[in-house]
Amino acid sequence: MIFYVLLPLILLLMVIFQTAILDHLFFGKVGIELALIFVIYAGLRIRFLPGGILSLIIGYFMDCLTGSISGLHAFTYVVLFFTSKFYFSRIKADRHMFMALFCFVSILFEGVVILLFYKMLSGADVSLNILVFTLPRAGVGAVLCPVLLKIFNMAEVYLGYGNTRPFERA
Repeated sequence: MIFYVLLPLILLLMVIFQTAILDHLFFGKVGIELALIFVIYAGLRIRFLPGGILSLIIGYFMDCLTGSISGLHAFTYVVLFFTSKFYFSRIKADRHMFMALFCFVSILFEGVVILLFYKMLSGADVSLNILVFTLPRAGVGAVLCPVLLKIFNMAEVYLGYGNTRPFERA
């Protein structure tokens, strides 16, 4: 129970760390998508309702802190949570290559959706931004995804929710 009480606070701190420190550390060009990788982790480990709610909360935090279109991150994170839940119910989740590939596609999907919404609203051509910003973020996220998933698993065990076995279907 303490896991679900502390997790929103930890997620808020993680989003603040991602948006305030990591984006400025890499000058906004190549960042680490901690929040999205956590959503993928939630798709691996957490049941439907709590995981969906946590994905919505972390998306809301991202919307609030990045100043983007209201509800855009929340919507994409919930969609990616349920997609990862569906994907990893059919694929063995302890294979690092599948997880890295799924993480790459998820970060690319999120970036394309956000850029397309900005294009629809402002009418500006943002296709170059996909190459400049989204592809490097997706590459870094894919490389770091297996490591971050293990770190999230260790944090889950430390908070008393999980176990140390390999990823299993929840």
